[in-house]
Amino acid sequence: MAPSFLDILRVHTGLHARFLAHQVAVLERDFDTAHKLLVEYRRKLLDHMRDEEEALIPIYEREPPAPHGKVEFFVHEHRTMLESLDEIRDLLAAAAQTPEESSHAAILALLDRETSYKNFAEHHEMREERWLFPALDRLATAEEKERLIAQCMRT
Repeated sequence: MAPSFLDILRVHTGLHARFLAHQVAVLERDFDTAHKLLVEYRRKLLDHMRDEEEALIPIYEREPPAPHGKVEFFVHEHRTMLESLDEIRDLLAAAAQTPEESSHAAILALLDRETSYKNFAEHHEMREERWLFPALDRLATAEEKERLIAQCMRT
């Protein structure tokens, strides 16, 4: 089977698993582990975003994008996701400082914000799956495809 940029969706699956591990740590009130996993998740997500913006989007720009697949949408969504993760980090820190007997509200506020983040990230990933990756499969040379898929899969 020929390589496809859709293979990069496996990176998203790995990121989802890492975020889930963070959420499980929150539920277990293991805030140190939750923080460590969130930092690791953000770092890996940022690496993935850099791959997309620096290596994939220049190829994507070889043809005019579809109305729902404009480059500025992808880049703006990346920034929004990173800002959301910063808010989540702050809510996590607040929950960690809340006494256990009154921490339910802080943990629920954190999980509510994380749900919003995950919904937004899912929307972003669907845009990539529908517009970015199929276009890259059409536009990239065989050498570019092989090299860039391998580069993006390291995350």
